[in-house]
Amino acid sequence: MNNEKITQDTFRIHIKGRPLGLAVIVFYKLIWGVIEMISGLLMLWSSKIIVGELIEDPQDLFINWIARHILIIPHVSQWGVLFLILGATKLLLAVGLWYRSWAMRKALIVFFIALLLFSVYHASRSSTGIAALAALADAAVLYYLWKILPRHLDDVT
Repeated sequence: MNNEKITQDTFRIHIKGRPLGLAVIVFYKLIWGVIEMISGLLMLWSSKIIVGELIEDPQDLFINWIARHILIIPHVSQWGVLFLILGATKLLLAVGLWYRSWAMRKALIVFFIALLLFSVYHASRSSTGIAALAALADAAVLYYLWKILPRHLDDVT
């Protein structure tokens, strides 16, 4: 019978050599980064397409209906650029964190502190529990990045 000492690392789950928590956060940031970049592109392109369609056929009822609803959001193209930048930033942070960069960990901590402050503010002004759950999720990710992840980052870059 083999009497091997069971260590704390025995029960940790790793994905491609990364702890499960890190893999989940990276996947979460990658997905949201891609979604935000696609949303930004759609915001940029949709306003140009709608204007082009209105010039081509000003009597088109469907395009007029869409234009009325798009124009509710002021400065759609600027929001599109903002979404593109935010999505690209999330992708950059996720990739940097995957490669165990201390600098990206610090940047993500700052990012999540700002996000948590906004989430708490939004939850205090919102009547839904979803906003409170989002703030709680941001707090959990921040805790993981701050307290748990440093044990898994081998190299100091």
